[in-house]
Amino acid sequence: FYVDNYTKAGIEAKLEEIIVASKPKEAHSEEEIRALVKAALQDALLIKQGFTPDARNTDNAWAETIALQI
Repeated sequence: FYVDNYTKAGIEAKLEEIIVASKPKEAHSEEEIRALVKAALQDALLIKQGFTPDARNTDNAWAETIALQI
């Protein structure tokens, strides 16, 4: 997924948003989801942070990338 602010807080907020939007009605509450995401990201391992070539084949194009193992 894409985020505008690729800090830990930005990633946490986007991940919460995706999970809340996709959860069934009878699933966990939003507060429980927030707690689960926060706990998961505390132990997350940073795999890569940097620039990646953009596959759209344009001149001087790149994507700022961060990869986490959760």
